[in-house]
Amino acid sequence: MAKWKKPVGRPFLALRGHTYYARLTVPEDVREFFGKTELWQTLKTKNLKDAEYRASRIVTEWKAQIETYRGNVGVAHRALEWRKILEDERRKDAVLIEKYKRQHGKKPTYAHEFDELGVGTQRLAYTDELDRIYLEEGPDAMARFANIVEGHLLPTPTYVEEYLFSLSVEPRTKQQREHHLDLLNKRFPALPVKRSDVTKWIMEMEQQNLAENTIKARIGTCRGYFEFLQRLDYLNPDEANPFEGHKFTSKRKASKQDLRQAFEVSDVPRLIDAAKNKRRKDPNLVAAITIAAYTGMRREEIARLKVEHVRERDGIRFFDIIDAKTKAGLRNVPVHSEIMELVVRLIEKSTDGYLLPGESVTKNGERGDAIGKRFKTLRDGLGFDGRYVFHSIRKTVSTLFERAGVSHNEAAEIVGHEKTGMTYGLYSAGLDLANKRKIIEKLCYFKSD
Repeated sequence: MAKWKKPVGRPFLALRGHTYYARLTVPEDVREFFGKTELWQTLKTKNLKDAEYRASRIVTEWKAQIETYRGNVGVAHRALEWRKILEDERRKDAVLIEKYKRQHGKKPTYAHEFDELGVGTQRLAYTDELDRIYLEEGPDAMARFANIVEGHLLPTPTYVEEYLFSLSVEPRTKQQREHHLDLLNKRFPALPVKRSDVTKWIMEMEQQNLAENTIKARIGTCRGYFEFLQRLDYLNPDEANPFEGHKFTSKRKASKQDLRQAFEVSDVPRLIDAAKNKRRKDPNLVAAITIAAYTGMRREEIARLKVEHVRERDGIRFFDIIDAKTKAGLRNVPVHSEIMELVVRLIEKSTDGYLLPGESVTKNGERGDAIGKRFKTLRDGLGFDGRYVFHSIRKTVSTLFERAGVSHNEAAEIVGHEKTGMTYGLYSAGLDLANKRKIIEKLCYFKSD
């Protein structure tokens, strides 16, 4: 593939092969709007003079868009400042007017009386500010500004903290939604907004080649926040939610090159052996891979296992998973015979109550993050690409279950997925430990002679 080359003395131009492109570095403060660090567009010409002419027009449009985004960020902040100024003045003026009434037996009526009291001076300055916005930014900008000041529009970030506090989600999910609402605030400093404006935002994100799931997640967070504001009457509850019912057109064709892949059955012993043979011993990584291979547990589920979570009932030892990603993840998983000795050894050698002792905890409360990073290094050393992650071991476990004839709902109880159908999903109490153990023992990574 041809590489970019920048002609000397020609800003905003780049040459790829024999074709010129317009190119602009996106300032850091607005990169989240564009979803990239650089903007570029083919100029469809090999002629330098034509390229310069076309690039100047495109770059001018890009810069105008950047300034629009920058302006959006400051609108609500300036309007809120004016709201506070006017509210302070109203309180101060009320005191002055009451004092005048006590002294003169009546409220001030004429302009000179108000002037003598010095009331309404900030209101006059605010009127001048509206005139300035009208002349410099247009009537729509002035109306939006005035609506925020007068309380007809709600500044977007006003109740974000309260909304996030109301969510019962994991720290990482909460942090992600906070990021989504920060993008919402930068795009729409005040609510409500027109549904057509949300549609334009979606189309722009699609043009940035963002994944459809990413766009849906952002709009879903905004929809939830808007519903929250309506439920508490911060916004009109009878108004249609502008983030509801949108169509997304950025679907890409499925490609095996992009999908997460399952490890082949023969790859799992290779991973375990490679972890055992690391120059710097890493017993936690060895244990994490091994437990995942014989249970299908998630990385974080394994990292959070404590000694007390290995229990026994009816002569069957099992992992009691009480801290999981989903409701279906709360389950009992029998200890496979192949890892019984490992589990016993981990219990005996634990120094902090965890099966995998000494792991650090991230600010999101995740204990398996460092294990994941060490696994990535191990994976890269064995020649696997980015499609293979720790979660790929779960896929391998599911593959083994399917090849062994285990039904979907039976496998779901082991790996912690939702069961299908109302009969099993809603009414069934699930498999007992004895049947689960029979299923677990079907996991085998070595061919029998």
